Amino acid sequence: MKLFKLLLVVAVLGIFMSCEEDEGNTPSSNLVGNWRMTELEYSGENMYDPPSEFTPSSTFIGTGQDIDLVMTFSENPHQYTSTGSYVINVATTIEGFPTMSMDQTFTGFAADGSWSQSGNQITFTTPDGDQTGEILELTATKLVLGVTAIQETTGSGITLTTTVEGSYTFEKE
Repeated sequence: MKLFKLLLVVAVLGIFMSCEEDEGNTPSSNLVGNWRMTELEYSGENMYDPPSEFTPSSTFIGTGQDIDLVMTFSENPHQYTSTGSYVINVATTIEGFPTMSMDQTFTGFAADGSWSQSGNQITFTTPDGDQTGEILELTATKLVLGVTAIQETTGSGITLTTTVEGSYTFEKE
């Protein structure tokens, strides 16, 4: 359970890790203001190396519920804060068989800090370091942020690789 919580926090804090870079230029002034989260969806998998009957692979799907969270972006200086909470319902499947579904409540979105933007890439500077992600859509009223996070943990000769991909949708207040 601790590993799951850590991975979820990494996914949220690492909300913006991306492998692609869009050369388009999205004006950062469109980000300034209050953004209310309206949707949160992600999926992922846990893979063990070497695999065994005691370390089965698993997949999971997370869906946001009871979302009451606002992120605020300021321009001078480029700072961001978040207030509110949300619930994530996570459904897990092990070796193709549904196993459990649970709700996890989170307060805030990410540690408050500073932000910068280059094209469709956004970088958040948090106490845990820089996290970079992708702006999938940005209009005067809608913001969609993409996340890809990969974490490896090794212990007792076994490596667990967890991959999480998701999107977070916000509406401007």
